[in-house]
Amino acid sequence: MAIARALINQPDIILADEPTANLDSHHGHETMRLLRRIAKEENRSVIIVSHDQRIKDIADRIFWLEDGKFKDVVEMALDPVCGMSVDKESAPAEAEVNSRTYYFCANGCRDEFLAAPEKFLVDKLRPVHKN
Repeated sequence: MAIARALINQPDIILADEPTANLDSHHGHETMRLLRRIAKEENRSVIIVSHDQRIKDIADRIFWLEDGKFKDVVEMALDPVCGMSVDKESAPAEAEVNSRTYYFCANGCRDEFLAAPEKFLVDKLRPVHKN
């Protein structure tokens, strides 16, 4: 209902704070599709603030707010040890294994990774054999 009230005046910019927070997955998905359709077909800007990871599927651009600064999600990497998102440009540690660079949230995660990379990248480190 709140979204319908917000759209009634046909604003150029729609600000949506956690629009899927109180919805089940089906209705949350439908709400996101509606907002995307409005943005594309009616040439309006839609800014969504959310913890809902499913929004990645419909968004044109995603930013991550960390330490009071916006970062483009495309710059983020996943620490293979702890699973934390890490900014590639300011990662405290990185390492190269099999010609691929991995980024870490801390030196401790990097050291744990380098001690046994196969523990974290089992399928990625095995060579592919063709019969």
